[in-house]
Amino acid sequence: EFTSMTWFIGVFAYYLLFAVLVIYYELRGCYEMVRYNKENFEKYDEKNLGQPAEFFDVIKQAILLRQLRALSGFETVSYIAQEQSATTDYKKVKDIDKSTGIKCRITLMFVKVGWYKSLEEPKQIYDVDEVRERYPLVTRTSWGLEQLFFRDPNEHFMAIVKGENAITNSQAHSSFVCEILGQLLTLIFVVSFMVWFESSRFLIAFVIIIVILYGLSKFRSSYALLKVHQKIMEDTAGNSDIATSLTLIRHMYRLTEPTEVLCWLHLFTELVLFKLFPIIALFLAGNAELAGVFFSITFVT
Repeated sequence: EFTSMTWFIGVFAYYLLFAVLVIYYELRGCYEMVRYNKENFEKYDEKNLGQPAEFFDVIKQAILLRQLRALSGFETVSYIAQEQSATTDYKKVKDIDKSTGIKCRITLMFVKVGWYKSLEEPKQIYDVDEVRERYPLVTRTSWGLEQLFFRDPNEHFMAIVKGENAITNSQAHSSFVCEILGQLLTLIFVVSFMVWFESSRFLIAFVIIIVILYGLSKFRSSYALLKVHQKIMEDTAGNSDIATSLTLIRHMYRLTEPTEVLCWLHLFTELVLFKLFPIIALFLAGNAELAGVFFSITFVT
């Protein structure tokens, strides 16, 4: 028993130290990213703040950036590029599919009451792949039905359509058919599950509409890729110098930004509703152990 407890405590201490170091370096990396980015680097050098003042100002900027990401209104721009390197200026590209969500439309309404401000020039929001300039390649050998069907809808990818490793016509058509069957099976599964639970007809109809609307965007994207692939294969028959790849591009642009007052109000509301209130409720219920665990987890996150 003593040996088992010693082993357990040792393993626990090792993983605890590992978790603390991981969190430390993650926070340090985030701090340096905010402190030394091109927008803040010159500002902090000009102000010449002391170490404590600069530290708390960077923390403030990080909090506001997080709230800005959560509350801002975004527009999604999708298009298909038919060249090796895709342009980031969607104004130069044809056949653009713009999507402005309900959240963005609501923020545009709040611009009139002063809670939000509308940007004259939309700001592009870059993801990790764009920063690293990494676009996953889909070739004849790397192609797979499960890979394309379960991929992130917001992920960029480049499909090779001409050349030695180009995807075949059967692979392109199989991806399109798999998309249709996958969405259909998802709809049948959801409806069957709700019927089994004896849900109301109104609720089942509402869920069917939601699932169809969700799958419609993926269907349109797959259909557009198939049509462009067929057109390139017809135009480049016997000529491999016109186009060699298709790149599916999705960019996010920020159209509205919340005011600083709204950001701090949102943070205060989050802390009260999702942090402070559950801890108080657990203590009042007499579950101090769970309250301590919840406080530790929320403190880290």
